[in-house]
Amino acid sequence: MSISDEMPKSLVDQWMYRVLSSVRTVQPGDAERIARVCARAEWCGDKYVSVWHEAAAYYGTTCHCRRCEKGG
Repeated sequence: MSISDEMPKSLVDQWMYRVLSSVRTVQPGDAERIARVCARAEWCGDKYVSVWHEAAAYYGTTCHCRRCEKGG
């Protein structure tokens, strides 16, 4: 069983709402992929998950947050 199988759908749905209301995606399916990355990070204990950070990483850019500015 993978982490994605263990995550509650409601967690992914919450992140999906955040992505759709905060980030302009290139393809419609990108929002769900970014939401799943965010949900997985939160589920694994990352307390600093950010829609903008994960979207930038998904598209191969930096988001200029502290984590990206420090190179982490």
